[in-house]
Amino acid sequence: MSAACFSAEELAFATGGKWSSDTSTLPPVMEISTDTRSDGRGKIFFALAGESFDAHDFLDKAAASGCCALCIRKDFTGFRPELPCLEVDDVLRAYQQTAKFHRNRFPKLKVAAVTGSVGKTSTKEMVRAILTGYTGNPDAVLYTIGNTNNHVGVPQNLLRLNDNHRYAVIEMGTSSPGEISPLSAMARPDVAGVNTVAACHLEKLIDLDGVAFEKGTVYSGLERGGVAVMGENVHGREILARAAGNHKILIFGTDATVCDVAVNYLHGDLAGSEFELIFPRSGKRFTVKWALSGAHQALNAACASASALALGVPEEAIASGLTLTTLPGQRMKQTVVDNVVYVNDAYNANPASMRALLKLIKSGVAPEKLILCLGGMRELGENSRNEHIELLNIVASEFSACRLITIGPEFDGIAGNGKFFLNSTDAAAYLAAIVRPGDTVVAKGSNGNRVYLALPEAAQ
Repeated sequence: MSAACFSAEELAFATGGKWSSDTSTLPPVMEISTDTRSDGRGKIFFALAGESFDAHDFLDKAAASGCCALCIRKDFTGFRPELPCLEVDDVLRAYQQTAKFHRNRFPKLKVAAVTGSVGKTSTKEMVRAILTGYTGNPDAVLYTIGNTNNHVGVPQNLLRLNDNHRYAVIEMGTSSPGEISPLSAMARPDVAGVNTVAACHLEKLIDLDGVAFEKGTVYSGLERGGVAVMGENVHGREILARAAGNHKILIFGTDATVCDVAVNYLHGDLAGSEFELIFPRSGKRFTVKWALSGAHQALNAACASASALALGVPEEAIASGLTLTTLPGQRMKQTVVDNVVYVNDAYNANPASMRALLKLIKSGVAPEKLILCLGGMRELGENSRNEHIELLNIVASEFSACRLITIGPEFDGIAGNGKFFLNSTDAAAYLAAIVRPGDTVVAKGSNGNRVYLALPEAAQ
């Protein structure tokens, strides 16, 4: 099987839907489409709906793209192109059930699920690197692409499974209660890891216990004999342990006397770092040198290593595989422009990731050569103002000689000694005016504040 292809009968079975007309003339194989802008030939279009759109409004465009069938709500009474329609109660659920049906076609596939408040993408990429190095074949490892870690993205990734894949590494995100459990049920992981629990999406998850509870639901889809991975000192570890139920638990952290996988961060700077990777059960220790920076990334490596260990990867292969890790764009991306180092870590931010970045910078950049471009951290609920004040207090205390730029409404009225801008495009001209050769410019903030636009185009 080379693609996520289905017969009309399989689609009806997977979704619980009914065809509106005869399907005998449909091609014997169909792929899945959710985008009317792509080539739809030979595909069935699923009319998903979001907060600000409903794809049922674009069925004519789906037909024009060449789709041979449509999946729509059975109560939809608007315009329908003259195509076979698979009618379902809920198109999103039908999409997810189709992805689950496809995942079940691969009983030998080994799946690692990764979630967490901070660094889950980094951890996912580490697991991917380990498995790629272990198999010696990049095509043997399916992995989450970009930010496709939600209720639409997870099925999208599972639908890419084919016979070449021996492993899948699926990242799972959340912003509201009840989002991760159905994702885990779709993926049916053999190992599921929670790398961090931190103040993130508190508008709906309320507090850290709420975050831990939601993250812990990643264990709900574990296969029989599956393994739950969690941190030694993670907030809500008791909540996570209860969520793991009777599944085996592997603990990662820094204390080799209590952890199944431990790390000892040795040293590092913006160019890379070195840490000791310890497997207490076997007594094996490895020194890992890699291009990632910071003690927080070493902890992510411990989480990834525990996940790989649960999948049966030898310790030596885990240690060597970690060195292959590279991170996607806007995650500690470093660019030199006119003898200025720009560090673009502006993909996202919350209090924990901000503190980790500042800790890393403190050990590697002279404050008088540092410009901090900090964007507001979103979705912190009633804690937002206090968290931003605390962040600025840390900067004032530990980076008093740096030049500070704050961006976004979250800093309005509390910008301290920095220069405040409501948006990053206004900040760009100011940054260009104050930057000097030899400086290091570090940009980080929640993605919605688009802090990266304050940087030169080559560094974005």
